Amino acid sequence: MNGNEFRTTEPHLLRAPLLACPRCESTELTPVTDDALVNFYCTQCARCWHVELGAVWRVDPNTCAKCGHYETCVAAYWADHATDIESAP
Repeated sequence: MNGNEFRTTEPHLLRAPLLACPRCESTELTPVTDDALVNFYCTQCARCWHVELGAVWRVDPNTCAKCGHYETCVAAYWADHATDIESAP
């Protein structure tokens, strides 16, 4: 074996644990990092996701490292949560 036999460009869970956006199903996911965590920003719907130990959850932009997608991520996050805020006591 010369080591090249296992190289592939196909998606693999070790290389890209999130193959599609849970919200819009786009495969246009950009990894963003703060040197400690890696999140995946969807360029189609502007939502950011974190994958860890087989679970996927939406990143609250108030807790992230504020990458270059921060403004669009915040806008999408607050648009999704507007009814939660309006119905709060």
